[in-house]
Amino acid sequence: MELIEELIQKIDAGDRSTAVERMKEWAGINGYDRLMDEILDPVLKEVGERWMREDISLAQSYIAAKIAGDILEQIASDRAADSKPDLLLGPVVLGNIEADFHALGRRMVVMFLKATRWEVHDLGNDVPPVEFVNKAVEVGAKIIGASAMMYTSAENIKLLRADIVFMPFVLPYEGEAFGSRCEHFESQPPNLRQPAISSSDEIADLTVPDIDSCPGLQYMLEALDLLVSEHGKETMVAGIAMSPVDLPMMIMGLEGWLQTILFNHAGTESLLEITRTFFINWANAQFARGADFIALPVVFLNPSVVSLEIAETISLPVFNEVLPQINGPVVIHHTGAKFLSALELLIDLPNVLGFVIDHRDSFSVAREIIGDELTMLGGLDGPNIGKFTPEEIKSQCKKILEDRQDDPRFILSTSGADIALDTPAENIRAILEAVESGSQGITGE
Repeated sequence: MELIEELIQKIDAGDRSTAVERMKEWAGINGYDRLMDEILDPVLKEVGERWMREDISLAQSYIAAKIAGDILEQIASDRAADSKPDLLLGPVVLGNIEADFHALGRRMVVMFLKATRWEVHDLGNDVPPVEFVNKAVEVGAKIIGASAMMYTSAENIKLLRADIVFMPFVLPYEGEAFGSRCEHFESQPPNLRQPAISSSDEIADLTVPDIDSCPGLQYMLEALDLLVSEHGKETMVAGIAMSPVDLPMMIMGLEGWLQTILFNHAGTESLLEITRTFFINWANAQFARGADFIALPVVFLNPSVVSLEIAETISLPVFNEVLPQINGPVVIHHTGAKFLSALELLIDLPNVLGFVIDHRDSFSVAREIIGDELTMLGGLDGPNIGKFTPEEIKSQCKKILEDRQDDPRFILSTSGADIALDTPAENIRAILEAVESGSQGITGE
């Protein structure tokens, strides 16, 4: 097209104003949507290809970017004037990462997004990682764009990434696979409504579920697929499974399982035979889809919850049998109970990567028990974070980080169950800010 060739000539000549006017004239007749698709896009592709061939100067590339910016700014301005807020896409948070001041590329992206009706929050240059996260939490953005031109500043982008991402913790769906009924809520995960069986007399009617035929389990695996495709190359992705000795709670209820495990040895063995097989199948299905490890909550292996006799004679042999048969490691979770008494039993289990301990447990004692090689996670009381002020949370984090600064295998995390959905965003940001400010003084590997 003649206009495309003319614009390339204007770029070569550095004639920004004429190039912009010619495109506005064309858009006045044909519309800006066609201008972007039929004129601007081919021009920028040509400029990019010439840059790759080293057939264009940096100054000419800069002129091309400014011309595109002028047009995109005009489009964004026109569309903002007649766009309704509920028709906007996004929001998205953009900025140049800390120590980077090369704004041209970011501004181009901002203009393109605005021109296509995205709600853009542009943080500018030299933005610390925590500020990206803070703004994303504030505006509800699911997309963060961090720009960097130099390798040294691009390294700072790594600080934006999560350490670990988890597939949905929808444990009742494992019970649902056996026939239990779940109740769903708007503000919290599903919960068990009605167990599949009501007594040990019905255990004989149970069979090992087919994972491929269970909608809830398929939902969890599909979520895992998305996490692996989005984060798997840079971030650890955790699966989730109930242990064979805890899953019966989701099949026959806590009281029914306690009655069985205490008074019906044959029923206990029959149900554990089924749950052992299911656990191995379910864990290996997650590893096959890309999970790096399995988060494994345990109740019936904790002497602060059940008797030491049950833990040692029933639960421990099951763990020793099934863990070598899964295709990856597990991280064992305390499930809201103090955990030091359990660690003594668990340290020699196979295939264990580490432990999440309770916020009431002593880090130094736990480390003494598990040794130097296993990972230890914990520190903050997750369900009650909303009850503290941001300053109190920062203070808690600071004390924990100072206490663990020489522990290279400690990860600060929340303990207990989930953080409540109504937890103030500033409380969550306080954790990020405490880690960001405190990490400069941490000497661990």
